[in-house]
Amino acid sequence: MTHNSETQIYYRPDDDYETIKAGFFDLYHNHPDLYDVFAKNQIMQSPLLDEIEKTLKSCDIESGDFLDIGCGTGVMIEQLAPRFPDINFIGIDPVENSLRFARNRCRDYKNTSFQLGKIEEIESVGSQFDVAFSSWGHIQWNIQGGMMERVVKENGIAMLVNNWGADDDFEKLWPNEALGVFRDRINLLKKEEYEVQRLDSHLNLDNEVLFDSMSRIFGSEHLQKHRKTPFQIGIVLAFKKGKALKSFEI
Repeated sequence: MTHNSETQIYYRPDDDYETIKAGFFDLYHNHPDLYDVFAKNQIMQSPLLDEIEKTLKSCDIESGDFLDIGCGTGVMIEQLAPRFPDINFIGIDPVENSLRFARNRCRDYKNTSFQLGKIEEIESVGSQFDVAFSSWGHIQWNIQGGMMERVVKENGIAMLVNNWGADDDFEKLWPNEALGVFRDRINLLKKEEYEVQRLDSHLNLDNEVLFDSMSRIFGSEHLQKHRKTPFQIGIVLAFKKGKALKSFEI
C-alpha cells in the first residue's frame, strides 16, 4: 500500500478491486439479509429519504409510476411507499433471492410490486415511468448510455443514488482504480447537467451484524481501525427532469 501524506489515506492495491467486487457479488446474490443491513444503514443514518421526498415534491410528483431499477432487498421502496401512498412503486432486479426479501418486507403496502428483470428489458417493450430511480445499481447506465432517461416520461425525472467515493472514510476502503470510477460517474452527472447533491451517512461499526456485512466485501482488517468512531460515507443524490435523448459515454 502507498501512503498519501496529504490526505492520510492508505490506498489498497488495485488487485484488491477484484476481491471487493467478488465479495459484493456474493453478498448481494447469496446473503440478501446481510446485504440489507449495509444498504439500510447507509440510508437510515443519513438525510437521504427526506431529500428524495423534497425532490419528488419539488418536481410535482406525488402520484404515478416509480420504477426502482436494481431494487435489491426493497429497502428504498419500503421507506418511500408510506410517504407517497398515491405513487405506484415497481421494483425490478435480476436476483430472485433479493426480490423474495423485498416482497416479504413490503407485503403490507398495496402500492408496491416487484419483478425479476433488467432495465434493458423494460426499455425494449417501450414502458415509461414518472420516475426512473436507481440506488447503487446503475453501473450499466454509465456504460451503455442513458437507459434511465429513455424510460422516463416527458415530464418525469431520472433520479439516482450512489456513493461519493472521495473525502470520506469510505474512500479508505477502495483501491485507487475504483476511486477513478466514482470520479468518472460524478463528472458524467455534472456534464449531463444533473443536479448533484452530496449527503453524508454515519455508520456505527460497533454493530456486529453491520461489521460482518461490510467485512464480507472489504475485509475485516481494513474495517477494524474504524470501529470506535462513526464511519462516514458520502452519498450522491442526483436527478434530472425531462427526457434526455443523448447517449452517454465514459
